[in-house]
Amino acid sequence: MCLNKMDESIKKTHPEKRLMKFICKNLYYLGCGQYWYESIDRSKFETTIYVLWAIITNVYLYGIIVNECLGHLRSNLTIKERNDLIQFTCAHPSIGLKFIILFIRRDQVKYMLKRLLEGTRSIFSSSDIDKASTQKAVFYCSTLMITTYSTLILTDLEAVIAYYKEGLPIRTEVTYYPKSVDTVAAKIFRFFIELHWWFFVTIMIQVDCLCYCALVYMSFKFKALQVYFEELGKIFSNPDKRSRKEIEKEFKEAFIVGMGLHEDTLDCAKTVQSTLGAIYSIQIFESLSLIVMCLVKLVHAKRNLMFLLADLSYITVMLVLTGVYMMVSGDITHEAYELSTSIFHCGWEMSNNRDIRALAVIAIQRSQVPVYMTGLGLIKLSYANFISVAVDRSRGPQAGANAIGTRWTTKGTLGPQRYGAARDAVVVLAGRSPAVPIRLPRGVWVCMMHFPTEKKKKKQKKSQPIVTNSTRIDHDGFQGRAARANKAYC
Repeated sequence: MCLNKMDESIKKTHPEKRLMKFICKNLYYLGCGQYWYESIDRSKFETTIYVLWAIITNVYLYGIIVNECLGHLRSNLTIKERNDLIQFTCAHPSIGLKFIILFIRRDQVKYMLKRLLEGTRSIFSSSDIDKASTQKAVFYCSTLMITTYSTLILTDLEAVIAYYKEGLPIRTEVTYYPKSVDTVAAKIFRFFIELHWWFFVTIMIQVDCLCYCALVYMSFKFKALQVYFEELGKIFSNPDKRSRKEIEKEFKEAFIVGMGLHEDTLDCAKTVQSTLGAIYSIQIFESLSLIVMCLVKLVHAKRNLMFLLADLSYITVMLVLTGVYMMVSGDITHEAYELSTSIFHCGWEMSNNRDIRALAVIAIQRSQVPVYMTGLGLIKLSYANFISVAVDRSRGPQAGANAIGTRWTTKGTLGPQRYGAARDAVVVLAGRSPAVPIRLPRGVWVCMMHFPTEKKKKKQKKSQPIVTNSTRIDHDGFQGRAARANKAYC
């Protein structure tokens, strides 16, 4: 496909947009509709021709699927053909449903793409992050293409070998018609049936690549936010003969802009989830059912080298399809979680303005709200769920709290409040302001205060907070203690 001048101009300035536009063009030429958010001028004749082309391709696409489903009415199928028929009648309608959902939500897809690619780019962008996200998206898309087309080639080779060895007609998809290939018309129809699988899979790859790119770009939006907050410290390091008040004012304004960018990114993540969530759900159902069917085929079908290669490659495709969804969604959760660390190290401690410190607390608390992409409304797409290992992340912090034997509290107008988890520790951000409970980012030294219990209060004249230890947070919990400083004040 030739690239026009506009594509060449955005190749270096906006590679994310170029890749996504290329995928949308492919979907358009395959008859799936227009998903690009920018208006494209076309004549009335071109629009009419495209409508006819879209009708023909979709009738061809879903007509063969119906023909496959009717194949269950045949009684002369071999065991292998029955196994393949069950497998394809489960896979192809579910994949076709993904196409239908994407077409129905095409306006939402356009809105999502515009927010992902253009939303906050005028405020802050990084060419390095754009290149890194594009490279990662291309890697995932290329992996999917290689594994999928390899499966098609191996399946066709298996059918060709069966034709020469056993005289069976070459076929990959089992359909109701034609039942035989004795006539010329039946042979021509069989050719279009074989071509259907390649055409169908090509559309599937484009749809999944669209979803992959959206998720990858979403994770790198959080990465760009980390870079933005990390660069805020340069405001204090480069004063440029300005007064302290002017520097703090600039820092405060930039920090508020960063908080706005964060809110926009969180809302963009919700948009991605609401637009593509149904596709994740279908993919999870499809992969689980098809992997089970492939394992059943390994038990009942006759085994030879080509059959094993074709079946194992099919399982690999299912793992890649689901695995990429899980991994890129896990990257979104991870990058959103790491944002609190970047905000904490943005340089707020170099300011004496209490408003800035209060904003830092709010931003850190907001950034610690977990961001998940879910399938079926229940399954969190993550690395842990992909490898089917139940990881209870809450056990680490709770174990740390039990080891230290301390309940961390805050001092406020209503008195101390107890928190059961060690994540709700106390960080004194302002010398005279009350301590604020937040979950701690990694690599942070803090003062942790402990309020005496009711029994100890009776023995003491005043119930003052006592600094029990100074701790460095190296992981998602507590890792060791530093110097103990009893009866000392922050």
